[in-house]
Amino acid sequence: IENVYEGYFLRLSNYEATDISLRSIDGVIFIYAEALFDTCWLPVTSIRAETCGNSYYFKELKSGFSVEFPTPAFTGTFATRIRYVLIHRASKIYSNEINAHIHPEQWNDLNFSENEREMILDVNHYVR
Repeated sequence: IENVYEGYFLRLSNYEATDISLRSIDGVIFIYAEALFDTCWLPVTSIRAETCGNSYYFKELKSGFSVEFPTPAFTGTFATRIRYVLIHRASKIYSNEINAHIHPEQWNDLNFSENEREMILDVNHYVR
């Protein structure tokens, strides 16, 4: 089989009694991965950012339902912990942490755009 990649599924579940609206960019819910470096959590996946206002809209996650995201497995020489971050309303929601290995260069290779930096640092960027 060609083009087989190692990975897993990240599951986002709505255990609330009501449906929730999740901010998305061109239909992709805004979730990114962070890795623990010393005592700081730093992003290790790029964050999709658009400058067009029409790219941003909400997706509903019904009460009692889940959605799964295929997520690549990280590899490398640096042992760390990985977690995923969802920005919802004016807060960040963190996944469970998992043990992983990454390449330390991943932090240097991301080259975040100004919009991406704003989204990471200012959760209000995603509040309607």
